[in-house]
Amino acid sequence: MKSAVRILNAPISQIIKPDFKLVKIQEDTPLGTSLEILAKANVFSAPLYNETGTVGVLDLEDIVAHFVQLGDQPDDGEAEPSGNRERSGSLSGTPRGWLASEAVRKAWMDAMLNTPAKAVMNCCQRNSFVTVKKSATCKEVCDQILTEAVHRVYAVDDEGNIVAVISQSTILRYLYEHSGAWRAESIAEDKLKIHNIVRTALVTAREDETAILAFTRMIQNNVSALPILDYTGEMQGTLSIKDIKGVLSDLNRLTVSVGEFMKGVRNDSVVDEMAVNIYVTPEDTIWKALVGLQQANIHRLWIVMSTAKPALPIGVLSLYDMLQLLLKLIW
Repeated sequence: MKSAVRILNAPISQIIKPDFKLVKIQEDTPLGTSLEILAKANVFSAPLYNETGTVGVLDLEDIVAHFVQLGDQPDDGEAEPSGNRERSGSLSGTPRGWLASEAVRKAWMDAMLNTPAKAVMNCCQRNSFVTVKKSATCKEVCDQILTEAVHRVYAVDDEGNIVAVISQSTILRYLYEHSGAWRAESIAEDKLKIHNIVRTALVTAREDETAILAFTRMIQNNVSALPILDYTGEMQGTLSIKDIKGVLSDLNRLTVSVGEFMKGVRNDSVVDEMAVNIYVTPEDTIWKALVGLQQANIHRLWIVMSTAKPALPIGVLSLYDMLQLLLKLIW
């Protein structure tokens, strides 16, 4: 595995794009404007800055967490009584602000969208601002990502300026492109079940539930996507955190069912990471899973016992899981 170790010991300068352009947001920017900036740049997150420098990170997960928390604050008596929240299975548990009258709901939304970005920074407590020196090795970056449990780290120069964003996707793409250094080893053909990597604590949502309830469940369970199931338990699609970018013009769409919401997002040409569902089984190999993640450019694979219809998900394999596994086996 000497060649594989060499790959991981390579400096991250080898994977930093020369045309890198940093997307950043001033800390007092309203959330509505911040969402537009993220959507226009087609990114999930951006550093927040003030006159002293970078102060943190704003991620779509933070924004959704804020939406959920603000929508569940005690109302002034204008929203529907809490008992009404149990009137149907599809609405049970939905934050009360989203079940209020249209006028009250609009007030909630205005408050959300006018909140300064700095007030929402790391709201979900999963997006700390973690830096590495631009001279760091790929192995050191992997260790930081796994230890800090973050989606990405920021490479900085000697003056502290951000020169690159290195994400879980970036590292896995690098390992995939240099697979010749390690694929010949038997680990690439190991079955996923051998390494006990198939996590089965799966959080799901029904297609008849409200979209905001599904997003609420994501935040409560610290996940960034849910498989959407019909009444038989068969998977109908995936709702991702980044789908929130598809409702910028009308947040009322969060009050419709997940099924209707997903149709609207698709019609608006917002690309979801699982527009086509990608599955693997516990019997599939590590290599097949990595190829699936890379070729489809997605952040997770749903685990099913069999790829025959109906597709009944039993677990999930994330980029984090794959990075952790490869690092353990290669290093």
